[in-house]
Amino acid sequence: MSNRYTTRFWFSLISCLFCLFSPALYALEFQAVGVDRGLDAKIISFLLIDRHGFLWAASREGLYRYDGYNAERFMPDGKPGSITDADLRMLYEAQDGRIWVATNNGGLNVYDPETGRFSSYRHRSSDLATLSNDSIYGMAETGDDRMWVGTQIGLNRLDLKTGLVERFMHDPDDSHSISNDYIFDIYRDSGDRFWFTTLGGGLNRWNEQEKNFDRFDLEALTSGPDRLNSIFSVAETNDGILWFGTRGGLVRMDAARAEFTLVSLGLPEDVDHTITQLQVDQRQHVWISLLTGGVMVYEPETGIYRAANVQPLGSNGQLPAVPQISLALAEDMLFVGTWGSGVFSGRINEMPADLLGVGPKTNGLAYGNVTSVMVGEAHGQPWVGTFNGSLERADFLRNPAPVSAEFLRDFDYGVLAIERHSDGRLYLGLSQGLLELSNESSEDVFYQHDPDSQASIGAGFVTSLERGNHGGLWVGVGGSGLFHYVPESGVFTSYAHVPEDDKSLSGDYVTSLLLAGEGQLWVGTRSHGLNRCTIDPWQCERFVPGSQGSNSLGHFHVTSVYQDREGQIWITTAGGGLHRADIHSDGQVLGFTRWTRSDGLVSDATMAVLQDDDGFLWISSREGLSRLNPETGQVSNYVKAAGLPAFAFNTNSAARDDRLLYFGALSGLLSVPSSLEFSSRTSAPVSITRVEKPTESGPDISLNAHPGSLSIKYGDLISIGFGVLDFSELPHEYEYQADASSDWVSLGSRREITFSGLSPGSHEIRVRGRDIFGLWSEADPVKITVVPPYWMTSWFRVLVLVTIVLLILAAHQARMNILQRRNRQLQALQVSREAALERAKESHAQMEEALSGMRNLAARLDSAKEEERQILSRELHDELGQMLTAAKINLQLVRNEPGEVSTGKRLEDSIGMINQMIGQVRDISLSLRPPLLDAAGLVPALEYYLGALEKRSGIPIDFDAEKVVAGNRPEVRTTVFRIIQEAVSNVLRHASASNIHVSLSTEDEFMLVKIEDDGRGFDAVAINERIRRGEHLGLLGMYERVLGVGGEFILDSKPGRGSIIRAKVPL
Repeated sequence: MSNRYTTRFWFSLISCLFCLFSPALYALEFQAVGVDRGLDAKIISFLLIDRHGFLWAASREGLYRYDGYNAERFMPDGKPGSITDADLRMLYEAQDGRIWVATNNGGLNVYDPETGRFSSYRHRSSDLATLSNDSIYGMAETGDDRMWVGTQIGLNRLDLKTGLVERFMHDPDDSHSISNDYIFDIYRDSGDRFWFTTLGGGLNRWNEQEKNFDRFDLEALTSGPDRLNSIFSVAETNDGILWFGTRGGLVRMDAARAEFTLVSLGLPEDVDHTITQLQVDQRQHVWISLLTGGVMVYEPETGIYRAANVQPLGSNGQLPAVPQISLALAEDMLFVGTWGSGVFSGRINEMPADLLGVGPKTNGLAYGNVTSVMVGEAHGQPWVGTFNGSLERADFLRNPAPVSAEFLRDFDYGVLAIERHSDGRLYLGLSQGLLELSNESSEDVFYQHDPDSQASIGAGFVTSLERGNHGGLWVGVGGSGLFHYVPESGVFTSYAHVPEDDKSLSGDYVTSLLLAGEGQLWVGTRSHGLNRCTIDPWQCERFVPGSQGSNSLGHFHVTSVYQDREGQIWITTAGGGLHRADIHSDGQVLGFTRWTRSDGLVSDATMAVLQDDDGFLWISSREGLSRLNPETGQVSNYVKAAGLPAFAFNTNSAARDDRLLYFGALSGLLSVPSSLEFSSRTSAPVSITRVEKPTESGPDISLNAHPGSLSIKYGDLISIGFGVLDFSELPHEYEYQADASSDWVSLGSRREITFSGLSPGSHEIRVRGRDIFGLWSEADPVKITVVPPYWMTSWFRVLVLVTIVLLILAAHQARMNILQRRNRQLQALQVSREAALERAKESHAQMEEALSGMRNLAARLDSAKEEERQILSRELHDELGQMLTAAKINLQLVRNEPGEVSTGKRLEDSIGMINQMIGQVRDISLSLRPPLLDAAGLVPALEYYLGALEKRSGIPIDFDAEKVVAGNRPEVRTTVFRIIQEAVSNVLRHASASNIHVSLSTEDEFMLVKIEDDGRGFDAVAINERIRRGEHLGLLGMYERVLGVGGEFILDSKPGRGSIIRAKVPL
């Protein structure tokens, strides 16, 4: 077997021996970190946790920054601002937050988080003011703008202001020169002394007064092997003790006394003792990575050393079987960089909890889902019931052994509750009834629901059991309520929910029972809250969400009820957290004080509660355990991701004895010491991982992990990424504040937020996250200044205001000018108005006259209509009536005197009268509208009409008409006929004329009408005034008829000279 595998075999064997005596808090379970999240480097040379909580990994494949979710990789690409080499050795975080990177061939690099760019310092052989070599190792700031830089060939002190380098080289002739040129690590201790480790040259300390080095030969000072002078790492504990990891093991130095001690780690001599790195945790324990032996931890106060990897390297949940090169600590998380398998991590469990899980019956439980537990007669030996149907006696010093319960095992019923009666008998609540286990003098008795017996137990799961004060047993059944069992009689008395009785049990699915004091029973239900019942007489007081206002129970599902040593009642619920009943001295329940996830509990789905020896409460839940100090409200949480060996605890499955607390879980039974120092945990940091301005082509600006402040333009989008750096690789809960005065807004598990349209000015974006322990932490705020566009700047607003003022003044002046001009116009208008008023007065008089004329016209029209009716009536009555009467008399005489000679005469007279009446009817018809007008046309109708008038009146009427007048439109014929009819009628009535002349002719598209008489005439002006007043209907009718067809009407008359009427009618 080769020496390499022999070494690994011996250390694995020693590690296994260590683990037999190692408490649980050092038994780390390791897992690979970030392999599928971008942290895929294999050879890790150095690890660093920066001030923001990011994990930096220097590797031979580049530089990585990891936030627990994603890794960002930095590789050389030849562009300005990129890293100069991918083969890296060490990392150092400066006080200003910059990350210094030691490369193998690319010199010294420094990463500026503000710009995301690298700058470098290189060796130039022609310039002694540059680095002595490009292969860099250790680095440390001096505090005066200088930095010590160790290389493979020589030590350098870099002036950060000038970039110039001062070299320190080994001089064989100078005992105060550096002891060796191969500088590996540089450390600045708490006393501001600088220590320089070398490979082969031992330890050096800078002497500030003498400006030289003090040498320390560890081989000589410890009487150890020469391998001690190859030193890879330095660490310091709070007491000022320096620890050196060397190729020959661990060396302790008391700097005050200058005493060096080789610390034994119990490693065989033929095993490689090389220590690659040291780290000191918060307990001042020294963590040690061994080149071929995994990781160990050393307790300086006790001298005890233990292995962190409790199984051989390469085993499941252990470190890989490759060299362990580097270490980093973040709170209780240990990171290990390996040579060939990447980065691994293990959570340092601070709580010494033990899990009794599933395994062969010689070393574990038969079944893992522990649903009930009851303390046994001896410490550490509780009774355990599982949902799979086994009852087992757990022993944390010896192997568990199932009790004899053959009937139970055959039916395979789940054990949900265990209770011991006062007479020593053991009762099991099963998923199908109640089992009374036999003692030496009796046999097992199994009670199941009998539908034919009112004295039997109800149907359903027996979820809880509580021993009564007088030998009875209270039995809670899921689905049929509460029962009281008396063993002597075997009778079960039911106390079920009665819908019409508000003093009965609130619900029938009972989950938990607690007998508190004489005659008082607390009953929890799954869907109907909590009951406090008085046994005699039986009546229950109900407590449900909302029944006590803001101090009410927080959830309907009660999972357990518990009474502590002080007599206080505690209630756990499956969604409302933990409650304490606030009971007045008179016994009245005033309400409930509540603790939830927002108060620090790991979950609101609480399952059970126990009080430890220190007065603190342990609350089991689906997510883990919470330890509460009810006086201060301080909470400490324990979860699976932090090394708790169990989670997903079961309802009402908890018990305690003198030394241990027990909690039943899906994976087994967990025990916790009943007295522990209350450790307050620091919340995991929340850091800003990126700040970007998204664009269509990708991020426009990418800022550092913590940008501090930045400026953007108005309207730009800004995206902020963040994360809880507990490296659990689990989802976390986040909230943000847009400004310090605004409320926190929940983001759920979303790890970024994008703002659009931020108003101009300063904004302070705050983000906080909840780690896996339920603790909130807030990232440093991101201060964003939104630069307004020119049109939103102050100067532009002032300019606009000035412009507006000037425009107002100009508008005012223009308005004044307008007003003046308007005033002049108004003055002119006033003059015009006065003239208009005069005209209006005249117009008003004319209007009044016109209105009077219209009224007169209307009256005349009515009068004319009535006059025409009278004429028709008179003609019909007087003439036609008389003639008809005479004709009637003649005809009667003819009838009465048939033989008379006068009969013929009388008939002739009658016929003459009838002919005369026919003529009169024809004349009336012609006066209304001659039939010839429609049948023969205008000229024949006028000839006939005028001839009839001439005959009747005896006044000559001359009528001349051109032949072309014959053809015309009906409306033209009617208009012309009525004009001539009215004109001739007026002449005959009023003119006393001796002769009338009517003529028709055409001119262009018009018909010319002329009616002329030689009568007495009249004053044309006076007649026109009468027409306007509506007093001369004849002339007004003619006038309107002509104008109605678009023609012209002219009246020419003078007194004593006759009249001429001319009309021009369009054809």
